[in-house]
Amino acid sequence: PGGQILLESSDILYMYEQEDGSVLLDLNAGYYGEVEYNMKYKAHESGKFKWLFIDAGLLEQYAEEHGFTMEVLYEGENGNFLAKLVLQV
Repeated sequence: PGGQILLESSDILYMYEQEDGSVLLDLNAGYYGEVEYNMKYKAHESGKFKWLFIDAGLLEQYAEEHGFTMEVLYEGENGNFLAKLVLQV
């Protein structure tokens, strides 16, 4: 009670934008912000892991469905944002 969750995310929809401004998404592939990484540095490799880039609108929808309020604290120029979640009691 009284705590908060601070998080940073980005809406990466721009990565699917075509030259004419349209967006090309595979509607059967799930949410476009779900990505898989495999980090490498010299001889070290992380192995594949999943990462979520969630847009602010979807985050707010899920937050409210689960009893949280969401406030965007900062919005960057490229779809990135800082948000605060607080559980309502």
